[in-house]
Amino acid sequence: MQPVATTSSRGIPSSSGTSSSWLNDDSDYAGSNHIRRTSRRKSSAKRIDWKGSTLYDRKEQEDALLSAYKRSLQQAEIVLITGASGTGKTVLAKTLLPHVKADKGLMFKSKFDQNQYVTTQSPCFAAFRTFPRIIKARGEAEMVRQAVEAELGQGEIDLLLEIIPELAEILTPEEWEIMVTKQQEQAAHGSGMDSSSGMDMEFDLSDSPSKVASVYRRFLRCVSSPERPLVVFFDDLQWADAMTLTILSQRAHEAPEENRNAGFLFLATVRGNEVAMNDQLAVVLRKLEDAGVSITDIQVNNLSQLALNGMISSILNLPITECQSLAEVVYTQTQGNAFFSIQYLRSLQQDGILYYSGGNNGTPGKWSWQDDALILSLEESGHDEGIDLIITLLSHKMRELSSDVKEVMKVAACLGTEFSEDILCHAGAAAATQISFALDVADDMGFITYDFEMGTGHFNHDKFQEAFYSLIPVDDKAAFHLQIGRNLRRQLKPSNIKKELPIVLSQITFGLDQMTDPEEKEEWAFLCLRASRKAGKSASFTSGLEYAELGIKLLGRRNWRDQYNLSLDLYNSAAEMAYCCGKHERVDELTQEILKFALKSDDKLTAHVTRVNSLGSRLQTRAALDYCIEILRRMGHHFPRTATLPRTVMAFLKLRFLLSRYTDDEIMSLPTLEDPQTTSAMHIIHQMFPLVQQEQINYSILIALRLVQLTLKHGLSSVCSASFAFYGAALARAGETNGALRYMKLAFRILDKFPSEAWMGRSLLVSAATVRSMKEPLRDILPDLMKGHQLGLKCGDLEAGFLCGVLHSTLRIMVGDPLSTVTRRLYHLMQLCLDYNQGMPFTMAAFIHQVGLNLMGQGKDPLEVTGEYVDEESAAADALSNQRTMFLSAAAYFKYMLAFYHDQHDAAMALKRDRRLAFLPYNKSPLPQMGLLHVFHEGLVAVAQGKIGLARNQLKVLRRSMVKDCPETVIHKVHLLDAEILASKRRHDDALCQYELSIKYAAKNGYINEEALANEMAGRMLERYGHQKPRALVFYKQARDLYSSWGCEYKVTSMDEGMARLHLCGHGDQ
Repeated sequence: MQPVATTSSRGIPSSSGTSSSWLNDDSDYAGSNHIRRTSRRKSSAKRIDWKGSTLYDRKEQEDALLSAYKRSLQQAEIVLITGASGTGKTVLAKTLLPHVKADKGLMFKSKFDQNQYVTTQSPCFAAFRTFPRIIKARGEAEMVRQAVEAELGQGEIDLLLEIIPELAEILTPEEWEIMVTKQQEQAAHGSGMDSSSGMDMEFDLSDSPSKVASVYRRFLRCVSSPERPLVVFFDDLQWADAMTLTILSQRAHEAPEENRNAGFLFLATVRGNEVAMNDQLAVVLRKLEDAGVSITDIQVNNLSQLALNGMISSILNLPITECQSLAEVVYTQTQGNAFFSIQYLRSLQQDGILYYSGGNNGTPGKWSWQDDALILSLEESGHDEGIDLIITLLSHKMRELSSDVKEVMKVAACLGTEFSEDILCHAGAAAATQISFALDVADDMGFITYDFEMGTGHFNHDKFQEAFYSLIPVDDKAAFHLQIGRNLRRQLKPSNIKKELPIVLSQITFGLDQMTDPEEKEEWAFLCLRASRKAGKSASFTSGLEYAELGIKLLGRRNWRDQYNLSLDLYNSAAEMAYCCGKHERVDELTQEILKFALKSDDKLTAHVTRVNSLGSRLQTRAALDYCIEILRRMGHHFPRTATLPRTVMAFLKLRFLLSRYTDDEIMSLPTLEDPQTTSAMHIIHQMFPLVQQEQINYSILIALRLVQLTLKHGLSSVCSASFAFYGAALARAGETNGALRYMKLAFRILDKFPSEAWMGRSLLVSAATVRSMKEPLRDILPDLMKGHQLGLKCGDLEAGFLCGVLHSTLRIMVGDPLSTVTRRLYHLMQLCLDYNQGMPFTMAAFIHQVGLNLMGQGKDPLEVTGEYVDEESAAADALSNQRTMFLSAAAYFKYMLAFYHDQHDAAMALKRDRRLAFLPYNKSPLPQMGLLHVFHEGLVAVAQGKIGLARNQLKVLRRSMVKDCPETVIHKVHLLDAEILASKRRHDDALCQYELSIKYAAKNGYINEEALANEMAGRMLERYGHQKPRALVFYKQARDLYSSWGCEYKVTSMDEGMARLHLCGHGDQ
């Protein structure tokens, strides 16, 4: 087979092995531009022409599918149409399209390929290639853009555009226009990527399959609704790729009561007889069922003989009674399999047994058959069934094809389930005119469906593809594939090589053993590296790993000597992809190879980071930490395996003395860090921080101190920003607020000089959790915490990103945001934690979520933080065993808050004796503002318990904080606690004045919860002492309305009871 130049002028559509097509509301199978089939040739002979658009004996299944679709308008549904090959599963799925169109919905389709050709875009993403054009045609682009921006952060939108680049047309239209113009210019000049193009792409290890699946799933949530339902139809799910299975498995994490996915239907066809119990699809489906996810399974079996008779009657346009003898023979051969039956009828026509006789004198023609020959054919066939029958029939049918047609279709079968005329030309199948003729013949005979206007086609059934592929002799297959790959690489323009890399490299995969030229192998290995990185950026990690592994196989025997840079890049790419695929043993093998042959320390950095990430994913925290310590030791940086308090204090004092010699400007004037070994060491040290920051606070401080020391010694870079932020946090814990504020500001000055989103999130977290929460109004910090959350997820600093999210919700409860809003946000955060495999942030978010539910009156026991997603006892035990001070401190404060708001003062005091809880002094707490809130609550409980001395001490603490820190956060608390102390001394007028001041400042600063509290306590004082009960009623009513707005159900009920008491006393109308 030799390459033949193409004469086609059309652009080359995608020809990846996995096919994708779309269905929408403007046509039966396509979008707003309805495709008119314009075949160039028509056979004059009458043929069996049945495209499978009519169903027989499927009323029950159609009703079940429609019912599931109707249910999906209220709650997302999963529907599987299960049956053997040829039973009409796909046809049944398409019956849903008119109903979706009637509801102004969208239906997209994607098909998985049996041969599992590697691609750079998962079929689940490819299904949405045409989504932007359809949405624009419907005038909904702006609405979709706003919905996506409301649901996803910028980093998540960037990732979404990586996996579905076409969405840029509606999400970033200006950038899309620039990109399209550039591509057109490149195509016009025949230019494209040079040898280095695309090699500067950075792959982000944070883009794990779980993260990508989460972003994709939330995108689906954005674009589906009962008003515009969305059906995503996956054909042949039994061949699904890993990414699709990851997306499907995440459905197990969604609570059944959440209706945010209303208007979405996941529809798939599955060959149940080809899915074994231990297949990954079966495992995922069992996981969904165990999680209580409803899966509608619609079984599709072969047709009954009666239904088959009806189908044949319809195809031949004959009465049912006349077709009975023919139907009996067909049923005997096919057992009622619809697809096999059609092929059998066509074979009977090809043999002349079934024929069409034209009418005379204006009478219509009629189908007939030879009964004797029909019986004889049945006897000669030996009653073949199933696959044996279809292979026999197709082989028989292909005899009438010319060798030129067979040659073209053999090449098409090698390309996948979809193909284009241009790709076939470039592949060297034949001359352009011969290819066009061959496709027309194959279309006319029903092997393929070809669109002559678009120049694209697909096999009508995978058995047709298999049959043509089987025409290639087994011993010739490798060479056949290799020649296709070579032809494509030689014939395609450089601007199209990048686009068609998947199909090109798929051919090389089959023909690898036939390649002997070392230079050619190196060229292909370079293309494999490019494809691997492109697949990684598109989140097709399995494909990315396969490309990288193929490139490694193409390297020479002495690759680390003769192809050092290429080898290093390929092994690093393979290790990163293996990590994202969860193949940790392969990560160990690949990184060990890199570390064995890499010549410089900075060449080993990526391998070190990948291995540490892999160990962390396996929950081998100690092993990961020991690995970092050992690597640092080899670099000359000795770290202790434990950080005792004396050692940490000594290091702290030493660094403080060293820093006293520098002004901020002198630090900013330090030279830029250029030593690659020190840079590598600092990156490794920072890899240690997520491993210890919650379990070993002293060790995290030691890490910060060492990083600052390295900065002063070797110079500045972006990594130093977080180092100074950590040092500032250490100062804050020591009570040196001014020094802490100084170094926090210095951290952000460094980021201004060395911009880096990767370090911004961590710096925002540390500053917000310590100094800023003391010095600034809490509401002013919330936007930066949300920014830190989004940046953390975008840049891979997941620990910092999720802790920013947890702290954001914590502060929202403290400042009195509506509990229903905060708990919804926390539930969403919990889902993200599961998606990203973040266990500790999930526990913290789930704990605070349950606190919110308890305040709303939705907990089983208002004082026990136990519910569907968290168990107080197990969470506390785990935190104690792992020394998670941050969690233990937050748990203590929140449990005390619950007891306080439920008027359980004895229970609150008892909590102070619980050794499992960490009631730290507020200025020593990992969350100082929460510690200060506890001081306030404890003071109020002390008054209620008659412990006025304790209450006065707490009031002094609050007053010092009001003077020293941010008055807006504390002033209303000071007035309220002072009012309670005055009321206990029966100084009612003075107390009332303080209550009113507390109400005033709480309202001014937006603390609706504590404004309600001040109203309640003023009302209780006035009711208790009896002389102003009418005024008490006013305070109670105001408190009730405020508590209702906050969402605290117990307090609403309590205020209702207070007002009822006053009404009974005759003060309701005064």
